[in-house]
Amino acid sequence: MITKYRTENLDSCVSLLIESYNCEPWNDCWTPVTARKYLEEFAEARRFIGFLFWDGNEIIGVAFSHERTWMDSSELYIDEFYISPHHQRMGIGKKLMRALEDYAVENGCESIALVTDKDKPAFEFYKEFGLSSSRHTVFMFKSELN
Repeated sequence: MITKYRTENLDSCVSLLIESYNCEPWNDCWTPVTARKYLEEFAEARRFIGFLFWDGNEIIGVAFSHERTWMDSSELYIDEFYISPHHQRMGIGKKLMRALEDYAVENGCESIALVTDKDKPAFEFYKEFGLSSSRHTVFMFKSELN
């Protein structure tokens, strides 16, 4: 079952983020404190919308996004999207993506955008939904600041 995110779901979303990203292929180092702060920042956005995939009483999929103005329309920007490692490749991600697409259409968003790593399975997953790499933009960062 898919529901909209509610504040009381934050603890479960934090735990699932840690479970999802502190293992292969991401190998991140999230802590409960940093994961909570990270997700709260998204959930506090003015035009935030989040969807949760439930298996009984357990959240096994999370999609955090927000609408943002883009030229003469709005787009839905996916901030965070993750599925329990034990429930991947079972169609849950596809159902969450369809919920995001349905929301975008119902709310007049002209496009969906996100950032992901090209060398991770998520890249191919998003391509299946018609998302493609931009020909004219690139995500850039500097990680070693002195």
